[in-house]
Amino acid sequence: MRRTLFLISILLVGLLVVGCSSSTDSNNENNSDNNNNNNSSSNNETEEVVELSLGHVVSTDDHYHVFAEELQKQVEEKSDGSMTIDLFPQGQLGDEGTLFQQAQSGTLDILVFGQSAVTNTIKELAVFDLPYLFDSVEQVNEVLSGDIGQKYLDLMSDYDIKGLGYLSAAERNVFSNKPIYELDDFKGLKLRDSEAPSYIRTFEVLGAQPTPMAYDEVYLSLQQGAIDGASAPPHVFLADKFVETSDYYNLTRAFYLPAMAAMSQKTWDGLTEEQQKIIEEAVAEAIPKSVEHYMDNYEDALAEIEAEGVEIIETNLKEIQERVTSIYDELLEDVPNGDELLKEIQDAVQ
Repeated sequence: MRRTLFLISILLVGLLVVGCSSSTDSNNENNSDNNNNNNSSSNNETEEVVELSLGHVVSTDDHYHVFAEELQKQVEEKSDGSMTIDLFPQGQLGDEGTLFQQAQSGTLDILVFGQSAVTNTIKELAVFDLPYLFDSVEQVNEVLSGDIGQKYLDLMSDYDIKGLGYLSAAERNVFSNKPIYELDDFKGLKLRDSEAPSYIRTFEVLGAQPTPMAYDEVYLSLQQGAIDGASAPPHVFLADKFVETSDYYNLTRAFYLPAMAAMSQKTWDGLTEEQQKIIEEAVAEAIPKSVEHYMDNYEDALAEIEAEGVEIIETNLKEIQERVTSIYDELLEDVPNGDELLKEIQDAVQ
């Protein structure tokens, strides 16, 4: 009898131990599931915020940065804060060629750049380096807002870049310590400009001496007389204090530099359709703000340049245009389908 009671007691204790163990394991599993669910929820919340980077090389007063700030604002508002853009102006991430390469690799998400910076990569864009291709900033902007502009945005997809749109083009004029009233006044002038082949050849044909140098050396070179001049849009001439080193700002109007906004194709492909739509809508709202800023700044800058004592010269362009347009065939030799691209643009502006 005692033996039977002893066996029953052992059996009951065993059942209790198994039950407790099972209950503990179940609780542990539940706790583990809850923790996993919480972690999953936390991860989902983290993944919902898309952080993008945007780089450009100009100052925060420029129309590039006006576009960048408006894009940042619109994207955050339209996404209810689930998409953000960090801005890196003034060349913090490198020059425009470097920014383009970063976007190709996906280490930079968005960039704003001047077309001439990437003509070594996208050779068709060099057609916009032709002198006197356009008559005004307004004309350039109108052409680029249509089918012709879209053609070059689409072309970027071959280089792992998603073209987003165009900011205002910028008018480049020659500033110097000698006035340029007409063609003969270019003769012998040592001028620093972009290293784009069309720019260099244009000034050679006009009789000037193109002088290559880093942009940050221009101010001192003007002071020391190593060069006679360079070129820049009015607001850049003013912002970089060339009013202190130059006597004349000559409205030569040879080149209009298209400004482009683009995105890494890798980044674009990683967005949802809704997020892509937000980017497109934000770009559409940011561009007019940028264009308006450039146009207002253009007139204001000319007025301030004159107020600083620099004489603004209305250069007689007739002979100058005739001289440089005669070398279009030469300048188009390295541009794929250059004659066709030129004709499309010329037809659009007539």
